[in-house]
Amino acid sequence: MARRYARALFSAAAGQKAVDSVRQELAALCAALDAVPSLESALRHPRFARADKRALLQKALGHLSPVTERFVSLLLEKKRWDALRDIVPEYERLADAAGGVLSVRVETPRALAADERDRLRRELEKKWGGTVSLDARVREDLVGGAVFRVGDRVWDNSLKAQLERLREAWLQGSAR
Repeated sequence: MARRYARALFSAAAGQKAVDSVRQELAALCAALDAVPSLESALRHPRFARADKRALLQKALGHLSPVTERFVSLLLEKKRWDALRDIVPEYERLADAAGGVLSVRVETPRALAADERDRLRRELEKKWGGTVSLDARVREDLVGGAVFRVGDRVWDNSLKAQLERLREAWLQGSAR
């Protein structure tokens, strides 16, 4: 469902030549929701009227572009506000793909420092031959290594996966 909404939003934004401005507004919206958890609670509350919710958003964010305004209204009308957090990354992926930017998500056992993130992004750009958008996340269940995701493809270079590959190679060698 999130992918369908993101595609529709992207199509509308591209038609209005507002892909980047919509992206910035979505980022501001998510930042406002993170900063003020009661705002998200109010937007999810079934007893608040849609008009009140729109007014609340306008007060929190100021003026929104017509594309973003219609999108937010649609989410409120269809009671799909919960899907926003899934729609935004999908929209960003579509915007990156349209701009020739490769979106890479890397998961590591600890947060990467800014210089590590920049060095990794530069290395990926060198291999990709173009611009890379890097989304670095912490995954606490990893002991070491990293997991890279590009679209639907996953490269698991975590310590657990490396040990499993070593185990499989050892079992293959001892079976002979």
